[in-house]
Parts: sequence; structure tokens; C-alpha cells
Amino acid sequence: MTIYVDDIVISGAQHWTAWDELRKLVRTTPPESVRRCIGVENHLTPPSKGKDAHVAYEMQQYAVSAVESFLEQGGTLRRAESPWLAPPPGAYTDEKWTSPGKYKSIAPSMLMKALWLGRMTRPDVLFTISFLSRQLTRWSRLCDHRMERLFGYIDQTKDLVLAGSISSGKEALDTAEIHVYVDSDLAGSEDCVQSTSGCFVTLKTKAGDVPLDFFSCKQSSTSHSSCEAETVAMSRALREKALPIQTFWEKVLGRVVVVRVWEDNDACLRNVKAGWSTAMRHMAKHHKTSLAICHEMSSIPGIDVGRVDTKEQRADPMTKGLDPAAHRHGLELLGLVPNTDNK
Repeated sequence: MTIYVDDIVISGAQHWTAWDELRKLVRTTPPESVRRCIGVENHLTPPSKGKDAHVAYEMQQYAVSAVESFLEQGGTLRRAESPWLAPPPGAYTDEKWTSPGKYKSIAPSMLMKALWLGRMTRPDVLFTISFLSRQLTRWSRLCDHRMERLFGYIDQTKDLVLAGSISSGKEALDTAEIHVYVDSDLAGSEDCVQSTSGCFVTLKTKAGDVPLDFFSCKQSSTSHSSCEAETVAMSRALREKALPIQTFWEKVLGRVVVVRVWEDNDACLRNVKAGWSTAMRHMAKHHKTSLAICHEMSSIPGIDVGRVDTKEQRADPMTKGLDPAAHRHGLELLGLVPNTDNK
């Protein structure tokens, strides 16, 4: 059972019995199939002859509402093919960009509204939102331009849905795995030297996969190399995503569910499997702890750490701002596609 304010969702083999018991105590509207929950429209296309089941999560109405709210408060849209605006020449020295921005008072509420969209169904905007959120106490005209581009991009791509395909039947239940893609960008942000961690989790079956969870977050420690930053990202992904999700699906399926962690840094993979590296003996205690956690968890039966090509690293769009060409590839990796139901 999931309860969020006045929304109640119950799933399971005996869910109708649970509803009957609940409605003896609480007055509710008649239960119905879940289509919309906390702003997210859930689309499920059942399997048919020769076709697998298709799942899509969309928030087009919410995206439209967010853009309208920005415009009502005096915002301007800058249409673009990607949400990130690279710093122009003189970004931190020219008064044209460093003077106080006009959106400083509305930025917190606007970014919070955009964050809900990103956190639920739009991982492609998370890095930009996270970056702008760190500028709230020093909001500048450059931040104005970046927020106009962000909302212009949301308006232009409001019909994107987070989609995937999944097999059905006993074979799918017996072979489904959890795939965790982990990545980081070493000191890639212009406002600080800490790296950004990215993670993308899917439920993998023979037909394809369905997104389960994802994150984009700034690391709290400073890494000296890409290998260190990747280790910190993997540690967080294993602790906060892989293990809890694995525990849930093992309860649902009644069997051991394999977790496969995909990393594109060879040095990180070697160190995680070995548990130590003389080349990285300078690491501080918190980095050594991350490495030890990754090594111990990857040694647990049912958790496998492997290599993925950088071009297929699905967590990459959550670690940095991408140019339009790279961003289009990122959308493909994340499974963000136009919503054909509205056409």
C-alpha cells in the first residue's frame, strides 16, 4: 500500500480484500485501475500476439502547468534542443552575466516545480536543475538565461514519456534482472570541484527493460581522479538503489534476483574487484570506505559488476550538461520518446 496525501494505491494478489477492509474504516471513492498517481500518467499496453507489453510514464499536463506558471510570473522561454546552456565568454567576469538576475525571487519555487517533473519521469533535466539549485544564493543574469532555456526545453519536449518494454509470463518472471548503470563526471561543474554522480536502474527482461529509478547528485567529497569519482558513485548506487530494489523484487518474485552493475571505467572495475589499489593508497578515509563497500557488495552472490561501453552508458546524461547532438543520444539511452497516444 502506498499513501500520498489523498491518493491510495494498493497492489497484490488480495488487493480487493484489502480495499474492502480499508473502506470499512475510511470513506473513499470507489477503487479503480491506476492510471494517474501523484501527477504521473501510467500507460500500460498489454502483450498481444507477437508483441510484448509496453510501459510508459508521462507528465505532459504537469509540464504544461510548470511552463505556464513560469510565464505567468514574467518568465521568457528560450527554445532549445537541450536543457543545458554552456557558459559564454566572460560568464564570471563580465557584468552582463554576473549582475543580479531578475528571477531570483521566483527561482526556488520554479526549480522545485521542475524538480518534481525531473525526479518522476524526466531524468534528462535533472543535471541542469541540480546546478541551478546551487545558484539560488548567488543568482545572476546568466542563471536567468539558463532557467529560460530550461523551461523553453521543457515546453518544447513536454510530450516526452519515459518508456520501456517488458516480457510477460513465467519465463519473464524467472529471468528478470535488475540492471544498474553508474557514472560520474570528474570535477565537471563550473561552480565547484566536486564530481557529479549519475545512476539509472532498470528491470531487464528478454523483450527489453523498464526504468525503475535514477538520480543525479553532487558528490560531497572531492575526488583526485575519475576512478575515485566513479567509486563514490557506485557506492551510493549500490547502497541506495541496487540493494533496496533487489530486496523488493525478491519479495515480489519469490526468488533471488540478480543485480548487474554497469560501469565504463576500467580502473574502477579493477579496483572494485581487487578491493585495493596501491596507485590510490593516497585516498582519504571516505574514499577508501566507498571502495571497500563496492568490493564487499560485488562479492555477494547475486550482484555482478561488469563493463559497459561509454557510448552505451545510460547514466551519462545525469552527470553533465550535454550539447544538442550528445543530448539526443542521451534521450535514446534513457528511453525518453514522444508520446504517440496524444497524436
